[in-house]
Amino acid sequence: MIVKFRIRRDTAANWTSVNPVLALGEPGLETDTRRIKHGDGTTAWNSLAYSKGAVAWGDITGTLSAQTDLQAALDAKQAAITPAALTKTDDTNVTLTLGGSPSTALFAAASLTLGWTGQLPVARGGTGVSTSTGSGAVVLATAPTFTTSITLGSTSNTNFLFNASSGSVAGRFQLDGAGNLVFRNETSGGLFFDAFNGTITFRNYGSGSATLFRIGTTDVRAGADNTINLGIASHRWKEVFAGNATINTSDERLKDWLGGLAEAEVRAGLRIADAIGLYRWLEGSRVHVGVRAQQVARILIEEGVETPQPMDFAADVFVAEPDRPSFRMAFLTFDTWEAEREPVMREVCVKRATQSAPAVRDSVQRIATPSYRPKVGEVVDADGLVWRERKAGNLFGIRTGELALFLSACEAAERRRMSALLDQLTT
Repeated sequence: MIVKFRIRRDTAANWTSVNPVLALGEPGLETDTRRIKHGDGTTAWNSLAYSKGAVAWGDITGTLSAQTDLQAALDAKQAAITPAALTKTDDTNVTLTLGGSPSTALFAAASLTLGWTGQLPVARGGTGVSTSTGSGAVVLATAPTFTTSITLGSTSNTNFLFNASSGSVAGRFQLDGAGNLVFRNETSGGLFFDAFNGTITFRNYGSGSATLFRIGTTDVRAGADNTINLGIASHRWKEVFAGNATINTSDERLKDWLGGLAEAEVRAGLRIADAIGLYRWLEGSRVHVGVRAQQVARILIEEGVETPQPMDFAADVFVAEPDRPSFRMAFLTFDTWEAEREPVMREVCVKRATQSAPAVRDSVQRIATPSYRPKVGEVVDADGLVWRERKAGNLFGIRTGELALFLSACEAAERRRMSALLDQLTT
């Protein structure tokens, strides 16, 4: 008997919603997915499987024999494949090991092992640091960037802090973000500056980048001839110890010779000689011999050797340039300075001593506390930090060597005058 079927069709959603039962062999088409199901006369749509247009390998069951056409085709393809050879090339540092088979065929090796031997040269991206005990060099980029501190060793031996705003540098080297370079050693041992070529140069980079002084094998010399002072009026050296007296240049080729002393200068010199006396420094107890610089200035002015000066010689204040004394005679000097301030420091223990290492100490600025009362000359700012303050002032000074020669010349002139008077009286 001939049976006619009408292909029923609808969207997948409608098929699922209605879920009809198709007659045996009756097809149903999902118009949107283009997939088909065939009914069996009893099973509803949602339980039916989709009909397959192609056969997948997973749907093939049984065993393929060597006589089948498919097996023969696979054997032919397999025979046509030539194993690709893998060439193993080792260099100085990198080695390659093939595991699982001695064959060099890539697909025959069960594993590939990458090995490393030796030290990677700097030219190939290495650091130059050896893995063995001994010296090594670390090569950095042309312009390395450090976001924090670099520590070499530990705090018990060596520490290097670069661009660090904080951190202990007791007995260490530090270059902070403000450009300050710090060398310190507060534990046992010494602080050494060595130069292989025999000269250590100290410069103050800024305007002109002038060399301040150099330390050679037999001398400590100024960076330039006759331009740099040793100390200033507000920061003087207390004592100078030397095996010989100082040598002052006296070459006649460097001088504009003005001749002997005038009568006014001789009179002033004799008065200054009479003004020589004994004194003690206000903070000392020993007796010294000398003159009072302001008194020397007054005598020179009164005798017409120096011009009157606008300032009060007794006023211990900073004197601006227009009112600053300027003396013709070089043995009389005057220096002035503005108010200065420097932090008062105290020592703190950063790390306690152990059996293997001494204690590590550092210096920090002192803070005013109930247990610490500022001393004379110290002030406390709004943040509680203690500062040592030096008030503005001035100092008169004497070049004693030149003054002594001046007085000797005055006495010689006076002896000549007295000798001439005696000659007149005896003739």
